[in-house]
Amino acid sequence: MYRVCTALFGLTIAAANVTAVQAAGRPASFVVDANSGAVISAFNADEPRYPASLTKMMTLYIAFDLMQQGRLGETTRIRMSPRAASAQPTKLGIEAGSDLALVDAIKSLITLSANDVAIAIAEHIAGTEEKFADLMTQKARAIGMKNTVFKNASGLPNSEQVTTARDMVTLGLRLQDDFPKYYPLFATRDFRYAGRNHVNHNTLLNSFEGTEGIKTGYTSASGFNLVASVKRGSKHVVGSVFGGASASSRNQTMRTLLQMALFKASSTKTRIPTASAAIARARPSPEPRPEARPAQQVAAAALKPSIAPTNWPSATPAPDTRPQLDVARVRPVLVAPRPSRQAPTEQLTALPPIPPPVRVASAAPMAPAPVEASRPILVSQPPLMAAGLAPGLPASRGNPPSSFQQQAANLSGGAALQPRPPVASRPAIGQTDVQIQIGAYASAAEADRQLVATRQKAADLLGNAQASTQQTSANGKILWRARFSGFQAANAGTVCTELRRRQIDCLVAKAE
Repeated sequence: MYRVCTALFGLTIAAANVTAVQAAGRPASFVVDANSGAVISAFNADEPRYPASLTKMMTLYIAFDLMQQGRLGETTRIRMSPRAASAQPTKLGIEAGSDLALVDAIKSLITLSANDVAIAIAEHIAGTEEKFADLMTQKARAIGMKNTVFKNASGLPNSEQVTTARDMVTLGLRLQDDFPKYYPLFATRDFRYAGRNHVNHNTLLNSFEGTEGIKTGYTSASGFNLVASVKRGSKHVVGSVFGGASASSRNQTMRTLLQMALFKASSTKTRIPTASAAIARARPSPEPRPEARPAQQVAAAALKPSIAPTNWPSATPAPDTRPQLDVARVRPVLVAPRPSRQAPTEQLTALPPIPPPVRVASAAPMAPAPVEASRPILVSQPPLMAAGLAPGLPASRGNPPSSFQQQAANLSGGAALQPRPPVASRPAIGQTDVQIQIGAYASAAEADRQLVATRQKAADLLGNAQASTQQTSANGKILWRARFSGFQAANAGTVCTELRRRQIDCLVAKAE
């Protein structure tokens, strides 16, 4: 009977992996109200996706669990094995045989997303990364991640390592609920080690009010992924986005989803968090620190008391006795339609491709300024973003479709974002045949909001450059370009480069 169950389980995982390969790079998202537990929006939320470096959230969950039990400490030394040191970038670059404190290892995972350090942590806890991945999958089942399988600790490409947008939000909430002492580390904006400063890849920490973490991820097969948690006043929402075409488009999608979620979210906390006190009550008597014990004993400790030891795979994993996040049976209040076109399957690789510029049917070719080849330079609306702003959705809630653009403007910040006609160009800084575009958006209100925000951040660079919005179309969809005009061709590239240094994406284009 056990062999039959194991065989059936293997077939199920194999089928999920095939689906994940077919779904590579396709958008998916899930947003939940952390106060009530209600699902606010869902899009392909239960379809398998590659987690990429979101995997490190579970690596950190297990490390935090052992720290909370007193089996690991912030000063525990993590040794870099030859296998860990040879990991593909991104990595901290510590030589084999060297070691670092666990607290530094944790910060390197959160900011730099260091693959070598993730492997070293796994080997320290379980002896091998393979055994640690088994612990990760068992932990996933125990905390309610029903459709996730882990095969490594870093998120480096593996066709059998899959998750879902729903599962990653579940993990994000459990990190907050179970480890209130350690979770604030996800808000670390930069980490300095061995004379080098590493800036957190999650730029929402600096650009979206209330962001408190948590993790980004990218491989060529997965696209750009993100799990984010935002608190504003008494409201708290957590969301995940998978399959972004670039970091900037992924971030823009997340901003829109979270902004709408904050508008809908409850201000009263009714969801019962998964109390970390459940771990404390079951904590055994103090034991010697893990570095003084064999790695196998440390691995066994990772299963206590939060996970009962099981033989993985199993048809019936050990249940978690703590309260579960019940998001699977809550009716979504906003579901975006599926995009009409699917992204093609890509081969697994750890190195990012150079995303092509968006081509719009009614626009003249745009000449981009010289930039680093590996950095995306265009903010564009992916299918998920456009779907999230579909004018038909508010009508089902009693609002006329014509009011949706105004509603979106109100969500985004108020009167300064009211739609307005394009502003006629006039000489401002010199020749007027060159403009700087900061993005193309699904509504004029959003384009206006981005223009206002950009001028506030970079008034010294933009001077008296004139802001304008221009309507265009791409793949049958209406977009609004947000541009500053009146630049000389000689200095537009310099201004755009400086904007990107301030984490404002832009490109140089001819005036139309």
